[in-house]
Order: sequence, then C-alpha cells, then structure tokens
Amino acid sequence: MKSNVVLLGLVSFLTDVSSEMIYPLVPIYLTAVLGASPAVLGLIEGTAERLASFLKAYAGRMSDGTGRRKPLTMGGYGLSAAGKALFIAATSWSWIFWARVADRFGKGIRSAPRDALISESVPPEERGRAFGLHRALDTAGAVTGILVAYFLFTRYEGQYMIVFVAALVPAILGTGLLLFVRETGRNKGSVAAAAV
Repeated sequence: MKSNVVLLGLVSFLTDVSSEMIYPLVPIYLTAVLGASPAVLGLIEGTAERLASFLKAYAGRMSDGTGRRKPLTMGGYGLSAAGKALFIAATSWSWIFWARVADRFGKGIRSAPRDALISESVPPEERGRAFGLHRALDTAGAVTGILVAYFLFTRYEGQYMIVFVAALVPAILGTGLLLFVRETGRNKGSVAAAAV
C-alpha cells in the first residue's frame, strides 16, 4: 500500500501545479480584465476559504462513517479540476466566484479522507516519512506551478487564457491518478465496532 502514498503525493503535486498557475493571477484578472472591485475579490476569497474550513470536519466524519476514503478524495479533486475549467469560460466575476467555490469545496471534502488514506497505507512507524513525502511533493508542486505560470504569462505577453488552459492539464492528470489508489480497508473494523 506504500504505492498509495506515492500516488497521493503525485496527485497533490499536480494539483498544486495547477492551482498555483491560476490563483496568483486571480486578483489581477478579476480587477483588470473583468472589472471587479476589491470588495468583490474579498467576497470571493472569504466565501471560498470559509467553505473549505467548514467542510474539512464534515468530510472526515463522513469518510469515517462509511469506512471508505477514496470516493470523497476523488470527488474533491474532481470538483477542484472542474472549478479550474470555469476560469476558461468566465465572462464575469460571478463565474470566478463559482470556480473558487468549487475548488475550495473540493479541497474541503478531500483533505481529511486523503490524509486518512495516507495514514492507513503505512505502518505507524512510517507515517512521519509518508506525510513528509506528501508535503514535500505538495510544496514542490506549488513552486513549479508559479514558475510555469510566470514563464507562460511572460512568454505569451499576459495571455491569461493560455495559462488557464495549461493549468487544466495537471488538474486532470492528478485526478486521473486517483484511479490507481486503493482503499486500505483498515478502518472497517473500527467503524463496525463503533456501530455495535
């Protein structure tokens, strides 16, 4: 099951490449291209981040209750990828609002089940190394995403759509990798015991 750790680390790497290609550009795109005010930017970010924080606890309880981690993890990453696709179609700030809500909703429901999958995929003495690898790949993805966005944005002279379309590729690839992640089944006994 150690393959789960590597796969989930690569998923986070690709997802962060995608996210960091887009989100540093959002404030400029909203205000300079779509004509939104700073208040609208605050509304979008505040709503999106609050939603993600609220959903993390709920998603953790739900995955514990069902005994399955993978469906919520896949749903969360898939919803985030769909949110990024909305950036390409956006014609007003309301599209960006729903794109950010979809992305943060996805993050909120995937984080706890994904971390549980990592934890259950290795023996207790290897959990620190597993989470360290995951965090390292996550951070590497963020750095890579910023560098790729900078290259594309300067190479194509401020063409936002080129960056948005390119960012969709790693998001889809990352979600696709989740097909190879396997449920561990380690939490089923505790769920059954709690039900009794």
